[in-house]
Amino acid sequence: MGNERGLPSLPRGLSRDLTVYLQSLAEFVLRLSGSVRGSQSARAVRAAEKAGLGPGTATIGQGAVQSDMLRRGCVTEDKLADGAVTAAKLGQSAVTSRAVMPGAVNETALAVNAVGESRLADGAVTADKLADKAITTKKLADGAVSRSKLGVGVLPALVAGTATNGETVALPGLWACAPVVAMTAFSLSQGRDGETEGNDARIGVSGLREVVDDTGAGTGVWEFDAVGSFCWAAAGYRREEAQ
Repeated sequence: MGNERGLPSLPRGLSRDLTVYLQSLAEFVLRLSGSVRGSQSARAVRAAEKAGLGPGTATIGQGAVQSDMLRRGCVTEDKLADGAVTAAKLGQSAVTSRAVMPGAVNETALAVNAVGESRLADGAVTADKLADKAITTKKLADGAVSRSKLGVGVLPALVAGTATNGETVALPGLWACAPVVAMTAFSLSQGRDGETEGNDARIGVSGLREVVDDTGAGTGVWEFDAVGSFCWAAAGYRREEAQ
């Protein structure tokens, strides 16, 4: 008998066509058994043997099925049984921002109510984790923010006042969240040489911020710096002060 790559010894006198046919048949059988180096089936057999998937093996070793062994699209949502992937089956840090492809989780990929308040851990979503303008009026459903959801003692408020150039204006009252402050009226005053006074004629609200205490916690008091002289109005939700 020949080696595993060759053909077993054949009687002399066979025609060339028959010999070629027997050689191709032997190569086909070797490929099916995974014995031909470099064949796809051979790699699959070696990967299974390395992972401990021999005959009669009932369990899959850790790392036996890796992403580079899976064909594109072979594991889909339709092929997964209900409850096949659960939090209890996922290892610690199995799903991280690095493991999820950019754009893999978006509004169209999430089912309705897939991310609910009951599924979020305490402190999971904080102001520090939200990007600028992450929550806008376009992203909020109708009735998502209502008085009943804001808590007891929170009321909508609208206040107005005037500001002079260079003044730090403190908004009256304690605010539950950042108010919206806008300029409602202004006038340009000119100096003796005819030039407009006040920071190159730029007028408006600058540096809206919440005043913090010694520990760095917000106090609910908001203030801004006035560039130029103008009238302003602030709208938002203010804490109901004790009478």
